Amino acid sequence: MSFWPRPQVYAIPPFSISRLPRIDFGSGRIAELPALVAGFGRQVLLVTGKQSFCATPRWSSLIQELEARDMGWAHLTVSGEPSPLLVDEAVARFRGQAIDVVVGIGGGSVLDAAKAIADQRLVQQWSQEAEGDMGEGAVRRE
Repeated sequence: MSFWPRPQVYAIPPFSISRLPRIDFGSGRIAELPALVAGFGRQVLLVTGKQSFCATPRWSSLIQELEARDMGWAHLTVSGEPSPLLVDEAVARFRGQAIDVVVGIGGGSVLDAAKAIADQRLVQQWSQEAEGDMGEGAVRRE
């Protein structure tokens, strides 16, 4: 016989936020990731924490499913708060890999890093396109 009341357990129901960056949350949602990623391109950069997710069977299942879809992938681990240096180095490191989509899997630092990397990749892409359209060193005035 227990003298303590049983604690209430509340579960957050699965949800999606469709604005960019897209956020999908809920138990088992990781299984949906390869299909979602395929809608954005063939090459994905996976940004994770140092160990927690990569040490689970879900990591190997995700990689197998990406490869089964003939998708390329690269991986970056983040520990602690992402610095501007980390973001710049990641963008430079993966520049030649034609990354189509950046996916963050983990907590706040991982998601912040993934968003910053994706943002900087777009800024560099737009800058390169503007130079190509206007000539090297040109400044666009609006």
